[in-house]
Amino acid sequence: MRNIEHNLTSDITIARWISWLAGAVPIFFRVLPLYIVVTTFAAMIAIVLLLTLGKAAFHIFSLASPLVFIVLAMCLWRTGVLEGRGVTARAIGPGSPWRQFFRLASPLALVIGGLLNLIAVGAMLSSDILAWQSGSLPRLEVPDHLFDEGKRNLLVILYTSAVEQQLSIMPLFVIMGGRVEPYLVAAMMSGRLTWEKAKAIQANLTRREKFILSPMRLLVLSGVLLQASARWVDASTSALGVALLLTSICGWLLYCSLLASAANDLVPADR
Repeated sequence: MRNIEHNLTSDITIARWISWLAGAVPIFFRVLPLYIVVTTFAAMIAIVLLLTLGKAAFHIFSLASPLVFIVLAMCLWRTGVLEGRGVTARAIGPGSPWRQFFRLASPLALVIGGLLNLIAVGAMLSSDILAWQSGSLPRLEVPDHLFDEGKRNLLVILYTSAVEQQLSIMPLFVIMGGRVEPYLVAAMMSGRLTWEKAKAIQANLTRREKFILSPMRLLVLSGVLLQASARWVDASTSALGVALLLTSICGWLLYCSLLASAANDLVPADR
């Protein structure tokens, strides 16, 4: 059985990380201009919801956002395994990871994440109800002070916070707490694997192979650390804090580029 399933994927060795990283860099720069446009649009939607409906609507939108899968699909497009018109379908269409969220996430991740988010949404709703009752919601105008001189840092914080929320919540379930390795998620999105084949490959990975692949899950934490570091140095007044926030946002694109590169390398097109 293991030999049959390994015909679907190449051998996993530490040396392959060099080729994955080398392949990720050009993908990153090819996608970067479109990434800025897409994330800016997604951030604008989230911020409008925050200003008009409150924190709970912002959080629920971020929780359900398919943004990370759209970015991954764009990276796969730039590797040549997807056509441009197939990006949206692979990201949010039938059979996409976004639609198969509850299949991809492990039960433990769903229980823990679900409870934590339920508590968070409950607290936010309580705050929002008070804001509606006091008349501070809805805010139908963008606060003028956002565009005051010296407020550029605040705009960057708003942009990066709105994007980070959308990019990080789903991966915490699907990538860190998922049933299959992240590169297999990318391979399924590219159409090279079905869910059944991905499960079979996952089941036959050795401990050594899982250890070699483990940084793909752990790298998700680097974005959290960068965000925490930005808060520690106070990004509202520090250029270093702003740089850390932008690095974190760009890091998500590099991460998706790495997944696309690894999937392209490990899962042959002629499966």
